[in-house]
Amino acid sequence: MVPLGKVNLIFINMKALPYFILFLFAISYNSYSQKINGVNFVAEKTIISNTGFDHLININSKWVAWVPYAFCDMKTGHIQQNTYWQWQGETLKGCETAIQLAKSKGLKVMIKPHVWLSDHSYTGVMQLNRAQWLNWQTDYTKYILDFANLAQKYNVELFCIGTEQYASIKNYPQYWQSLIKEVRKVYKGKITYAGNWDTYKNCPFWSELDYIGIDAYFPISEKANPSIDELQQNWQKWKIEIYAFHKLHNKAILFTEFGYRSTEYATKEPWKDVTPDKYCESCQADAFQATFNTLWKESWIAGGFIWKWFEPNKSVVHENSKSYFVKEKLAEKTITKNFKFFK
Repeated sequence: MVPLGKVNLIFINMKALPYFILFLFAISYNSYSQKINGVNFVAEKTIISNTGFDHLININSKWVAWVPYAFCDMKTGHIQQNTYWQWQGETLKGCETAIQLAKSKGLKVMIKPHVWLSDHSYTGVMQLNRAQWLNWQTDYTKYILDFANLAQKYNVELFCIGTEQYASIKNYPQYWQSLIKEVRKVYKGKITYAGNWDTYKNCPFWSELDYIGIDAYFPISEKANPSIDELQQNWQKWKIEIYAFHKLHNKAILFTEFGYRSTEYATKEPWKDVTPDKYCESCQADAFQATFNTLWKESWIAGGFIWKWFEPNKSVVHENSKSYFVKEKLAEKTITKNFKFFK
């Protein structure tokens, strides 16, 4: 008798071989099932409507990352959030409504705070003096804990403590370690941080989080319109690097953002949101397909959130928009297909 758990191929009936292969595939597929497949949803000027998430169901998205922006005055370091003048979708009330709606639609939720700077500079290189940093930290802590408490109230599945805050982390790592402890006191779900693709390895507190979050704008081609095969090949060096980091920390990798513009050269510098390049839907779609082909079969990749999504009929997005927006483009079909397969 063949011992349980072992299979001797010599004794497999050839007629049953196709079924055996399917059995092995099912075992393999199970290792990368239950992916976190979602989108980053831009909070809007008004409270989200009752149908605001319906199209996410159509593209097989199981998650939504709600992005409530805050605004930093670079003259003082103070952060403003939940104010009367900002978009309603970004307020605590707007976020609360979005969470309730998402839950009613069967979607899982990540809350992912972002900070805009008044001088329009990049948060990763933010420059503040000591007094300004202290103002920033006081306000940022309140901002994060307000949303962490909201996340706990509604049993939100995932909370992101910050997005691309390299300068702050480099200058004040102890602050962030303290912030994580404060978040853990009020929020009992899983937490992550969204590190940029070129600085995520410099984050000193991954061991204290549940996922290694990466805003995955890795450059994967210098060409205007590379093939999917070329893109997959060029992904390999980044895949090796990310896998090594996963092994080092024994944490699953979550792409807190990944996306491409619908232009030529979309994969050259994917982090640039405005370029003069020509419109190209297939370039965007192929970039997504190469990413799914290369990474989504790996069990150490938890999944990711597409950048980005707007509520239908509320944001003015031209049908030939060269932005990251994917709705009604070829990329939407690509995402729908892969979200269904890697579910």
